[in-house]
Amino acid sequence: TFLDQFTGSYPAFIIGLFECICIAYIYGTCHFHEDLKAMLGSRNCGVRLYPIFQICWLFITPGIIIALIIFTSIHYPPLKLGRYTFPSWSYKLGWGLTSLILSGIVLYAIYAIIFDLLIKRKSFRALINPEKKWGPLLEQNRKKLRYYSCGQQGALVSVINLIINRSLSNQTLARSKGMAKKTYFFIAHVLPTGSNVLNSE
Repeated sequence: TFLDQFTGSYPAFIIGLFECICIAYIYGTCHFHEDLKAMLGSRNCGVRLYPIFQICWLFITPGIIIALIIFTSIHYPPLKLGRYTFPSWSYKLGWGLTSLILSGIVLYAIYAIIFDLLIKRKSFRALINPEKKWGPLLEQNRKKLRYYSCGQQGALVSVINLIINRSLSNQTLARSKGMAKKTYFFIAHVLPTGSNVLNSE
């Protein structure tokens, strides 16, 4: 009962929620659907039901998991095994086990981000976008995929890329304005002064 409560329910809910977020909002439902069609075939993958699957991946499944987490946290009955009631300190131990299970995912994600940013010198955009070599190992399986033709990224990745593109465009615009001001100053002040010096000589 104790292990089932703290190592089976909450970690499964939280890990499942993060999987839904990663697949739907980062990797992209279109890419995930292409993977399923490559593995199972178009007939077995429910092509006509894809809009329903997409709604489930984006909204229904994460919403149900969040509701279950909130409901189980609010309505939390005391743990009992027959007539024995677990003491209060056992709850701290249970939450410690839950945190220990989830810490592996968080710590490895932090390590991968720091390693790619600081050691490999990759940009943040490169971390959230797939590489060109991403995909199945065999070439015949790669031909079955339509990653680039579907052209849909995860919603979260699209928003982050949009913010990065706008910041880069603003930086480029600011640099161009700075260069224009310097060029105008050079033409308006430096060139006339130099020409006057030459004429006086």
